[in-house]
Amino acid sequence: MLIGTAMARRFGNLLIDRAKVAEATLPFEVLICLLLILIVLMQRPKSEGLGTAFGGELTEDLFGHQTTHVLKTMTRNLGIAFFAISALLGWLTIG
Repeated sequence: MLIGTAMARRFGNLLIDRAKVAEATLPFEVLICLLLILIVLMQRPKSEGLGTAFGGELTEDLFGHQTTHVLKTMTRNLGIAFFAISALLGWLTIG
């Protein structure tokens, strides 16, 4: 039995309101997006572009000598999380 709207789904005994889940997930999407932008800008390109604007030595102090490996791993993981949450939000908002 659904509650008055098509936005609710029953999974076993659990009734999920898709609009509320979408509202709760959206702040995580924005946070991941901002972190992804920041980490991409912190990466040191071959031409030393914006990486030096954030203090190239600062990132080495934070992550050590394996800065590029850590930043690439974080970028990959945040990209996967961004894609997964975007797909979830897309599924939740489609009627």
